[in-house]
Amino acid sequence: MLKHLLFIGLFSLAFPCFATGPGHLAHKHKQGYIDYYKAKERGKLIVEKLVQRGSLPKSWAMANEIEADTKTYKEITEWVISVYNPAILDRSKRTLYIFLSLKGDYVAANFTGE
Repeated sequence: MLKHLLFIGLFSLAFPCFATGPGHLAHKHKQGYIDYYKAKERGKLIVEKLVQRGSLPKSWAMANEIEADTKTYKEITEWVISVYNPAILDRSKRTLYIFLSLKGDYVAANFTGE
């Protein structure tokens, strides 16, 4: 029994990643990143601010069809939040794309998704 405890202790010292438990290293790399639900929430908040500033028509405040996905552009991964507003007559302007960093910081918004 003592040999087993000694082995486990030495093994943990030699390989600290095993001493921390599963998922610990992955957690460290993703620390501060927002998840899918937070990205959608943040997108909705940005739409509301754009409406308040007068950058978007008021009907955008009622847009509830919101999706979020990560995309990589030029080796940089960002959240792309798409907000659909069926009240907009111009079909090319019915979907607003909001770009956020993986940590949730606003990058840009446009109607092209690019």
